[in-house]
Amino acid sequence: MEETKYVKYMSDNFRAQRHDFMNYFQILYGYIQLGKINEANEYIKGIMELNKNMSKAYSISLLKVSILLDKMVREFSDIDCIVELDIKKYTDYTLRMVDNEDDIVNLLGKIFAYYMEREEAYKDKIHIKIEEFEDRISFLFVGEDNIAEILEETRGFNFEIVEEGTSFTFTYVNPIDILEEE
Repeated sequence: MEETKYVKYMSDNFRAQRHDFMNYFQILYGYIQLGKINEANEYIKGIMELNKNMSKAYSISLLKVSILLDKMVREFSDIDCIVELDIKKYTDYTLRMVDNEDDIVNLLGKIFAYYMEREEAYKDKIHIKIEEFEDRISFLFVGEDNIAEILEETRGFNFEIVEEGTSFTFTYVNPIDILEEE
């Protein structure tokens, strides 16, 4: 049953990603049809920058987390907000599963929903520093915004407000290493 949910989750997200890319091509096609070559070039540059940032999300070994970050980069791009990912990886695994991956995704989803509801919280950029280790993953939401209220609502969860922003770490529960870098 759990495998079926995972496959559905993946399928739904890939379908949404395909839909977004088709929209990009339709807009680009419209610029070309109207002879707006400069606008088309600027739009292509924007898509290239967006894709570069989305690609960073997939350097994390937790696929559900990567897909959520990819989705958020695209959704916030639609409202002219850049989700900037700064990822450092200290593990050789490119794909792994952990029992608490849904907890990570759910909390990140709540944080992004908070940002989506409060434009003043992010202005035009959300900067996230992510560090992945063999046994844990940490997130630092850079800036003065206060996501601490969301984190306080989550029982049994540790976070820290530091000079640079709000930081929290998930220790992996029962990691299963599926694929190691070659």
